[in-house]
Amino acid sequence: TVYGGVTSTNVLTVNASAVLNAASSTINLLGTGTPFVINGTFNYNTSTVVYSGATANIASTTYYNLTANNGTAGTLTGSTTVSSVLTVNASMVLNGGTSSVVTLLGTGTPFLLNGSFVANTSNFTFSGATASIASTTYYNLTINNGTSGNLTGSTTVSSVLTINASKVLNAGTSQVTLSGTGTPFVKAGDFTASTSNFI
Repeated sequence: TVYGGVTSTNVLTVNASAVLNAASSTINLLGTGTPFVINGTFNYNTSTVVYSGATANIASTTYYNLTANNGTAGTLTGSTTVSSVLTVNASMVLNGGTSSVVTLLGTGTPFLLNGSFVANTSNFTFSGATASIASTTYYNLTINNGTSGNLTGSTTVSSVLTINASKVLNAGTSQVTLSGTGTPFVKAGDFTASTSNFI
């Protein structure tokens, strides 16, 4: 079990059959490359994991709070779930990676984008009961909120925007650009246009 704040300057490894209980700690990873290797079990509890290496691959696991504080870029890999808030700090870059799957379970503002986000071919799903969807460019964006997902500002989806069955997307006053080919808007749930502009 980790208590308080912990900093790893190179690689934090959870060995096979081992368990790391993060409790409510803040874990700061300064290493580049792959600074967090999970071969065992990581229990995120209410912890915050901060990737602060110049470049780093973000481990595929479930986090409570996940913060990209990388000087050049933090790259998402595989399937990543954030139970509370995914934050990109000012002047930092989060790279969506190749076909990564990111699920945001938090309500309110589960994706706090103070820096830059490069979507690449990532898949973002907002699954909190209600959530404000960060204004940025996504590759695939899926609305899976229990009550509603609310667009904020200018949003671009370069592949497919999906509203899952029984879910709601409120577009508000946003400008939404759908640049995907084929069927760029899949509406299995409900859509409230309000005064939005779709391009």
